[in-house]
Amino acid sequence: MPNILFLNIYYQNFMDQHYQDNPHLASAGSEEQHASLQAAMFGDSDFYSRAMSKLGWSAKDLITNAEKSQRRWAAEFAFNSTSLQDILIEQIRILEPDVIYAQAPWTINKEVYKAIRPVIKLLVGQAGFPIEQYSGAETQFDLFFTTIPENVAKFKEVEIDAYYNPLGFDPRVIEFDLSESEIEYPLTFVGGLTGNHKSRRVFLDLISDHFIIDCWGYGYGELLLKPNIHYHGEIWGRDMFEVLRRSYITLNNHIDTVSDCVGNMRMFESTGCGALLFTDDGSNLDDLFERGNEVIVYENYEHCLELLLEYADKPDERSTIAKAGQRRTLADHTYARRMELVAKVLEAKL
Repeated sequence: MPNILFLNIYYQNFMDQHYQDNPHLASAGSEEQHASLQAAMFGDSDFYSRAMSKLGWSAKDLITNAEKSQRRWAAEFAFNSTSLQDILIEQIRILEPDVIYAQAPWTINKEVYKAIRPVIKLLVGQAGFPIEQYSGAETQFDLFFTTIPENVAKFKEVEIDAYYNPLGFDPRVIEFDLSESEIEYPLTFVGGLTGNHKSRRVFLDLISDHFIIDCWGYGYGELLLKPNIHYHGEIWGRDMFEVLRRSYITLNNHIDTVSDCVGNMRMFESTGCGALLFTDDGSNLDDLFERGNEVIVYENYEHCLELLLEYADKPDERSTIAKAGQRRTLADHTYARRMELVAKVLEAKL
């Protein structure tokens, strides 16, 4: 049975809040800490590894920047170093995976990749940004799976194999049904407002001149928000999915650094949770959703406002589109479907 180890990172703010909400966790064993972090369904959680396991792989995850659980592991294995880099290398040496799949390859020191090369057969990276942002780190990898279609040709220009594989959705986050009365937010936005999201502030300001927007995310702290922007704080994992499930309409806006392609996690999370998605356009959008029938697509911020005003008095049509978007995601955009390509490619290369 081939085995794969996924390397991931979690936002520090999420982990700090998780340990604060679960005060016993810091003194727990490394496996219990790791399982608790995964159960919160932050980011990719165990979505990739679980899907690979169902395809006949032995699959595990490591959260490489989870200091408490990683250092507890070092203590349990009598490993004489508190360096997260050294701990990661030792874990990989012990586990001896056939494949390392780095979800955020630029966050790991190049020396780690050099150190683990003798232990593994394939080094695989996930690329969610244009290739120009990887600063040469990509040359250490055997292949990449990328969420940006144009990256495939660019990787191959530097003689690295690459495959387009969008992000996805795990249906476990909608295990129980919500009644209509539990959908409480007319219009929501979940996302950050940092340096990579400057245009989002302009976007939200414009929409909030006409609608109340319930917002969650990071980077809002020092901003002077307009009265119609109701900020509820940072939100992660299961709590975030619940907000999306309780939203009639949710807005999506890709970060400023991405190319003209679309496909961020929020597209699949929102539609998978049953919210009506209003999203910005992209050259590959028609490969993902049917515009106007499964999602609402805007060309610019003024157009988004026009569409919101248009659909404000069409509750039945909004519901029809939202349900169609959810059906599309559950049929075509699950991690189970995404990992079929990953398993096929990797098995051919091992």
